[in-house]
Amino acid sequence: MQTTRSTCVSFYLFVGVGLFYNFLSQCKCELLDRKIRENGVVCTEKLLNRCLRHIDLKKLSKNISVYTSPIGPLCLGALSSVKHGSENTEAKKFVEDILSASKYGLDVDCGMPDEALYGRTGYLNCLITLRENNFDIPVSVVSSVCVCVFVTAFEVFINELFVRDCAEVHY
Repeated sequence: MQTTRSTCVSFYLFVGVGLFYNFLSQCKCELLDRKIRENGVVCTEKLLNRCLRHIDLKKLSKNISVYTSPIGPLCLGALSSVKHGSENTEAKKFVEDILSASKYGLDVDCGMPDEALYGRTGYLNCLITLRENNFDIPVSVVSSVCVCVFVTAFEVFINELFVRDCAEVHY
């Protein structure tokens, strides 16, 4: 099968479902019995393996989104490998790859969007999720990405004000 961009994006979109199953497998709710949690583990692993086959870390330059780039499968891989007993070295490798993408998240002029789960903010979501699950994510990286999100949001705000003010002057 030839791997195209749309094929890869659809595989990365499986990450959202994989994260759902991963969280389901860890749920301590009385309504979910052991079999449902075990099925969550199986589904997580199937989706993760499918996504990891299509990772291309060379394509991280503008897209570090959780759901449409390699960041999502790497995040799911890290969470899954630790929670389900795999080698910690595998989880550490996933986290190293995620952190190596921070240079893209810190480039304010790269044109990357800051939508909720896309671009820089999606990357921030990944970093925070990993920190919440006891991964060693430096606070400096998280705070630097936050600053970039704020800077770009401020630039958009200023541009919108300028455009609106210019429009009012012309009318």
